[in-house]
Amino acid sequence: MEQKKERSRSVCRPRQEELDDAALLSRIISLLRFPLIVGIVCIHAGVPESVVSAVGSHAVYDFVHEWSAQVVARVAVPLFFLISGYLFFLNVERLTLAAYGHKLWKRVRTLFVPYVWWNVAAVLVAWLFHTYVFHLRSAVPHWDLSHWLSVWWDYRGGMPYNYPLWYIRNLMLMAVAAPLQWWLLKRLPRPVLLLTGVWWLLSGGNAATTVFFFMLGAWLGIGKRSFGWALWRLARPAGVLYVMWSVVEAGWGREFMPSVFHQLGIVLGAVCVMGLAARYVVHGGRQWKWLQASSFWIYATHVIVLGLTQTWLFRSYRPESDIELLLVFMAQIAWPVGAGAALYALMHKCLPRLTAWLTGGR
Repeated sequence: MEQKKERSRSVCRPRQEELDDAALLSRIISLLRFPLIVGIVCIHAGVPESVVSAVGSHAVYDFVHEWSAQVVARVAVPLFFLISGYLFFLNVERLTLAAYGHKLWKRVRTLFVPYVWWNVAAVLVAWLFHTYVFHLRSAVPHWDLSHWLSVWWDYRGGMPYNYPLWYIRNLMLMAVAAPLQWWLLKRLPRPVLLLTGVWWLLSGGNAATTVFFFMLGAWLGIGKRSFGWALWRLARPAGVLYVMWSVVEAGWGREFMPSVFHQLGIVLGAVCVMGLAARYVVHGGRQWKWLQASSFWIYATHVIVLGLTQTWLFRSYRPESDIELLLVFMAQIAWPVGAGAALYALMHKCLPRLTAWLTGGR
């Protein structure tokens, strides 16, 4: 009887010596790649407002879309910046010119090449389908040099043409600014994190999200601060609190909530997501490496797939009920993820070297 109790206790409370903090955190980061990408797809999925408004009652769709796409999924991008900053500076004893140059050169392949290609690919695919499939007039053949340059920087609203790739663009800028961050975080870590944190809390824009979370990750990496087991311990309380927080925020509506409430929810959600991942890893959960490997391909292609799907779908079909709206929304998440993972697997099998270049060697 005592042996059974001891065995069940060891299952519920894994010993920290069995998996050190750094190894646990590494597995958490690997595990989260795919679900966080699904979150980004969720943000960009949805039914156009003109289609939703034509349906009489759509309360269920409104709540599910708000809760999933506008509340829970908004944790994804800040977490990606946090992880990127952490990994960039991890194990860097001193940011010498040689170390800085090596890191920048490495990111030419992992960030710059995929960034250039997937923006061009988005333009070409949109032009081909709109011209030869949907028979719509395209302005692409008449673009001048300024139009083409805007594809990689500010095509619309401060975004590149393939607009989810603004994250890659900002990540490259933060990598270039690494020496400044190193100096600030070595000399003035608390004031810098406090100021950037307040900036993010009050504005919540892409620039503030980039700077604050990347620098927070950088501070954790520079100090070799491992926090995997702390996340494991926080998972349950953070999970319970975040469920209540997110439901209230989604039910109330972001437009009626103070922006600080939403930003604090993102922090709580980040702790919850990483804590649940820690528990999954500690208890021997499967890693699903092939899905992790396909994550970047899904990220780079999902808006291309969504744009073509929505153009075709809403020209020939109009949802007529709340449930139909919900099913269309869920299909817009499942289709780009499934198609992206399948195409990545095919490309990786047939053209592994090309696929490695298109995904930054991931």
